Amino acid sequence: MNVKLFQYEGFFELNANTYVLYDESECVVIDSGKNNNDVVDFINANHLKLNGILLTHGHFDHIQGLPALLKAFDVPVFIHKDDECMLGDSHLNGSNRFSRTDIYYDGDVNTFTDGEIFHLLKSPIEVIATPFHTKGSVCFYLKDNKILFTGDSLFSEGIGRTDFPYAIPELEHHSLYKLTKLDKDITIYPGHGDSCSLREANPEAYL
Repeated sequence: MNVKLFQYEGFFELNANTYVLYDESECVVIDSGKNNNDVVDFINANHLKLNGILLTHGHFDHIQGLPALLKAFDVPVFIHKDDECMLGDSHLNGSNRFSRTDIYYDGDVNTFTDGEIFHLLKSPIEVIATPFHTKGSVCFYLKDNKILFTGDSLFSEGIGRTDFPYAIPELEHHSLYKLTKLDKDITIYPGHGDSCSLREANPEAYL
């Protein structure tokens, strides 16, 4: 399994990461941080079939690239059921904090819940709900490949903020505790910043 990182440093992108997760011929996109054709061009250049877009949560810096992707590919968008309401609401998705009301998604969406398994690639992708940064924040876990996409739940040097609308600070401990039970040698790919091992990210430090 391969991971291609696209990292965007513009003012409205907030250094958010977009990932293409792919095997020999198929791929999924995890989060979509910039509305340009970088990801589209990569997928086409590598002759990959895009099977879906998985969102770790509903903040604007992780969804604002959806228009470019969906213009190029007719694929489903997936988000936890508790963050679906954020997609079309500039207050909940945070874009209004930057005086933007045009960053939203009002198209079709497929919702999921904790523990669901996606079979979009050769390896299964498990949903681990980690609500606190948002009510519907999740991680995507590929146990067979020792890969964990953590969104804004866990970074290489910190965890997600809980002072935004729709955050649930009281669930922080419970959510991070779930991550401490995973293999410490797995690689985490966060929503911002660099990848590292789960051991290096050390979620125990925030309990």
